[in-house]
Amino acid sequence: MATELLVAGFALSGEFSTNNENYKYTSKLINKNSLKFNKVIREKIKSNDYGHTFIFDYEDDVEKTAIAFTLARENLNISKTKEGLYRAKIRSLGQIMIFNNRDQIIDAIYSFPITFTKIFQKEPSESEIENLFNEFYFGEDNFQIKEVDDSGSTKCNEQITFVNYFDYMLMQIPCIDIKDTYSQRIKVKKIDISKKVKDLLDEKRMSYKSFKQEVGLTVTSMLSTELKMPILPYIDEGQDIYQIKTRFSDSSEKNFKIPDSDFDINIEIKGFNKKMTDSDDIEEQWIYAFQNSFKFFEPLSDTVYFEDVLIGYKYKKFPKSYVDSKNDLPIYLEVMNYFYRDLALSFDAINNTEKVKNKIF
Repeated sequence: MATELLVAGFALSGEFSTNNENYKYTSKLINKNSLKFNKVIREKIKSNDYGHTFIFDYEDDVEKTAIAFTLARENLNISKTKEGLYRAKIRSLGQIMIFNNRDQIIDAIYSFPITFTKIFQKEPSESEIENLFNEFYFGEDNFQIKEVDDSGSTKCNEQITFVNYFDYMLMQIPCIDIKDTYSQRIKVKKIDISKKVKDLLDEKRMSYKSFKQEVGLTVTSMLSTELKMPILPYIDEGQDIYQIKTRFSDSSEKNFKIPDSDFDINIEIKGFNKKMTDSDDIEEQWIYAFQNSFKFFEPLSDTVYFEDVLIGYKYKKFPKSYVDSKNDLPIYLEVMNYFYRDLALSFDAINNTEKVKNKIF
């Protein structure tokens, strides 16, 4: 059913005070030309039919449903191939946020992982990486979206080739259920990390807060992506109702209120490990693994649907001796992404927890 939607524009998800840490290259693009992001959204909406009526100019106190396009993850992984080339891979998480404009209450969030890969003859410079992100957002060369990897699913527009981030995100509007009230909203409520993991984060200079945000995003985004379930953002505080200040690309700010969830998830990341499993004169094969405890429950009734300690892993191949000089943290984050994707694919836990147990690695 077509709906009138107020277009809030583009924003970096979460507290804007952490934008430079969490969204290094996207923040640089916004600082250079903050109006370009919303301009692209407006132009594409006006020239295409996305199934709703969109309103761009409105008063702040108008009580209507609003839509925002946010970036919730910016990961860059640069790896060397056995041919001596360099592969730069952007792994991002785009989100469509539905909220009440007057009350600034988030109704639901839907997530869409997007990856973009480019090969360089030599290790890319900072300026080349910035150009790569500019191409990712605003480029005109076709590239095929793959959600997580070839085994991931795209339940809408899966055969369409997209030219950039905004082209893809706007095409997802007809794929989500925009309605007056929502149920079965999921939130990651609590994330604990062991001392072993904290030591690794300290070594790699990643803050505990950023890591927890990454874990929370990964888990809920996979549920949203694979099952099209509405999610709520994770906030690292022990409260039931949160507010989160978000700055949009046009410099406007909104204090979003986060309502109670219908289902909660508690997680503890216990540890990471790697081991070489095979090698020859050219390359090596390694296994990367992580251990976590996972609890899925209904907070109102305190009904636990699933609780267990789980292990996720993935095999990776690299040029000879390359692993010794590489930062392992991006690989561990990628392993988490694959694992929680597979968990989400089997996560009909509300009705059938056995399906979950049978799917776990």
